[in-house]
Amino acid sequence: MRILFLSFVFISSSAFCQKFSLLFSAQVSFPTDNFRQTAGNGAGISGRFEYKISKRFSGIFSIDGLSFAEKSVTIQTVPVLLVRSKAGTETLQLGGKFNLWNGLLSTLYVTGELGYSGFHYTLTSDLNKVSTYDNNFCYRYAIGYSIKKWDVSYSQQFISDGTNSINYLSFRLGYLINMPTNFFHRK
Repeated sequence: MRILFLSFVFISSSAFCQKFSLLFSAQVSFPTDNFRQTAGNGAGISGRFEYKISKRFSGIFSIDGLSFAEKSVTIQTVPVLLVRSKAGTETLQLGGKFNLWNGLLSTLYVTGELGYSGFHYTLTSDLNKVSTYDNNFCYRYAIGYSIKKWDVSYSQQFISDGTNSINYLSFRLGYLINMPTNFFHRK
């Protein structure tokens, strides 16, 4: 994953730096549906690389890392069993950003992305510990607002293995860095 990340940054920034920007964000996430039963709230970081294609549309590539708080469940058996679960995910996604409204210093936008998720899950009890790591298809939609260098957004993430789906919503606060035109072409 690090090699893919570094390759993308180098190629994109050296070839298209005048239309290239980076968004670094902190995020908080809340599990929804069945995932809420086995995972606590999450926190993490994300990076989004954006290449402006036109005034309204940009291509985006994002990388997220997220860890969910441990959740404990008591199972009424003899003896009573306490099971703790811990989850986390890393996602790589490609997509598009469409600006709904462009103001002088602000923008209202929507995004849609498809990609890959590495999802890890650990169950621990007094009797046993089981860990799993799955690679799954994922997709996300979001709505956001940028003002000057700051960006705030709401997104809904879906991770699916074909039969089951893990869903969570996230709120992000990020800082936007526009790459200068001559950043990689200095003499």
